[in-house]
Amino acid sequence: MTPLSDIARLYSEGRPFAVFRLPGETRLRVAGTDGDDLAIGMWNRPHSELISVASSEPGEPQLLPWAVSTPHDSYLRTTASLVEGLKRRGGKCVRMRSICRRHISLDVAAAAAELFGRYPDAFCSCYFTPATGMWLGATPELLLDCYGGRAHTMSLAGTRPATSGAPWDSKNTAEQAYVTRFICEALRGLGLEPQCGSDGTLRYGTIEHICTRIEAATGTRTSVGELLDALSPTPAVAGTPRDTALGEIAATEDTPRRCYAGYLLHSDATGRTRAYVNLRCAQVAPDGYCIYAGGGITADSDPAAEWAETEAKAAVLLDILNRNSLRK
Repeated sequence: MTPLSDIARLYSEGRPFAVFRLPGETRLRVAGTDGDDLAIGMWNRPHSELISVASSEPGEPQLLPWAVSTPHDSYLRTTASLVEGLKRRGGKCVRMRSICRRHISLDVAAAAAELFGRYPDAFCSCYFTPATGMWLGATPELLLDCYGGRAHTMSLAGTRPATSGAPWDSKNTAEQAYVTRFICEALRGLGLEPQCGSDGTLRYGTIEHICTRIEAATGTRTSVGELLDALSPTPAVAGTPRDTALGEIAATEDTPRRCYAGYLLHSDATGRTRAYVNLRCAQVAPDGYCIYAGGGITADSDPAAEWAETEAKAAVLLDILNRNSLRK
C-alpha cells in the first residue's frame, strides 16, 4: 500500500489524513508519522485557527465542494467594475473564480498521483479533515520557511505563457512590486530587516511568474505565528491596500474561498516549519470537484484577458481531474 492508494478508504471512513511532498523531494510524507504534520490555514484566518491534520478527529458533517461555477458574463461584468474602481483608487485586487463539476465518479488517488508526478518542483498535497473537506493541489508559492534563525519567503506575481521570453510588461511588474513592497513592510513592522534578491522568473507548467526571494534574520524574537499573521494574505492573493482589497473580494466573489489562498504549514521533527500558499488547488470528492483560480486585477486589466489567465492557471488541474473521472 502507498499513502496515495489509501485516500479513498480514509475519506470514506471520515478519517483525517494528509499526504504531501516537498518541492524537489521524491519521498511522500504522511501527517502524523515520522514527526511530520500538516496544518491548514483557511482563507484570511489567523494562525490561532490553524487546523492540524494529525490532531483532527473523524466526524460529520464533512464540507463538500462548492457546486456552481462562476458564470463567464458575471465574471466579466464584476471584473470590469473592479477595474473602474481601481482606476480611481489605484492598487490591486485579486479576483477568483471557480470551475465546478458534480455527479461524476472521480478517482482521487489516481488524480493525486498524476498531479504529484507532473510537478516535482511544487509543494504537492492531498488532505482531508471534516472541517475543510478533501483538497488536492500543487502550489509553486512559498509563504514562509523558518530555520537557523532566519525567515525565508518570496513575492510571486505576474502571469504569462512560459514560452514568452520577452521582458515583462508594466501591468505584471506593477503587480510584483505591490507584493514585494508589502512583504518588506510587513517584516519591518515586526522589527526585522528584509533582504531582497533580484527579480527572476519561476516556471509552473505552461505558465511563469515573476519571483523575488526575500529573507530576514529572526533569531528568537519573532514567532512563526507572528510572521504568518503579518504575511498572510499577501497582495498576491488578496490585493493592496489589503483591507480595501479584502472588502472588494467579499463584495465581488460568488464562491467562498475556503482553503484556497490560505496556506499549508508543514512542521517536521527538526523544528523547521514551511508554509505554502494554497494555490493551483481544488476541493474534491468522489462525486465532483471545485477548482479555484485567480488573477490580480489592476487599473490596466482587461476582463477578458483576466478570464483567459484563470483558464491557463486551471488548465492542468482541470485536465487531470477530467481524465481521472470514470463517468463523463
